[in-house]
Amino acid sequence: RIQACLRRIHRLSHSKPPERYKFGPFVLDLNLRSLSKGKKNLHLTTREYDLLCVLVAHPNQALERQDLAMRVMGRPLAENDRSLDVQVARLRKIIEEEPNQPRFLQTVWGSGYVFTPGK
Repeated sequence: RIQACLRRIHRLSHSKPPERYKFGPFVLDLNLRSLSKGKKNLHLTTREYDLLCVLVAHPNQALERQDLAMRVMGRPLAENDRSLDVQVARLRKIIEEEPNQPRFLQTVWGSGYVFTPGK
């Protein structure tokens, strides 16, 4: 029984995260480092791509601004630093039909952001 449990744990620890994420009309391909909508490739800066990868890897989970900043920029945000918010706004312009009423990248007031892939 112990050996069977150890095999299952070993198998789970070696499972890879998905290489492609689909949400709405978009496909985020981690191998190609690309985002496409239908057959059209969309241009993302390195920071926009990194931010989207972190958010997509944690669907429906609110991520705090400081946590996102550390994961994406590798540094904490200063008190009045809005650089992360600017990156989110730029990313919304690319993936949202109406950036002022986001479907995928929603703000969690007083905390951070949440990625909601929908159906």
